[in-house]
Amino acid sequence: LDSLADCCPVLESLDLSDVEGGGLSAALLARVQFPRTLAKLYIASGGRDVTDDALARLVLPLPRLCVLDLDGCENVSSAFFERLAANARPLQVLALANCPRVGDHALRAIADVTGPNL
Repeated sequence: LDSLADCCPVLESLDLSDVEGGGLSAALLARVQFPRTLAKLYIASGGRDVTDDALARLVLPLPRLCVLDLDGCENVSSAFFERLAANARPLQVLALANCPRVGDHALRAIADVTGPNL
């Protein structure tokens, strides 16, 4: 993952949801830079240890991101979604099952930015 942006500069979709044992740690993701062309990111249960800061560092620089699957990312909280809303990301798909730290307020903030397309 460390050299993903260099090896795949036009990558549009990345599925990390089956990383064995939820092995996407915040420390690992701190070293990764995704290509700016990335539009679909599936982390899901592979990211149980992913934090708000690690996710923001990866996702906020992606201007084309429209699909974000965080199902089972238990450490992601409303704070991440408030930052995402502040950066006006045009999400079309947002999957958040089993994300107990994400509250209604954050979801409303995302819906306000995204509108009826989400």
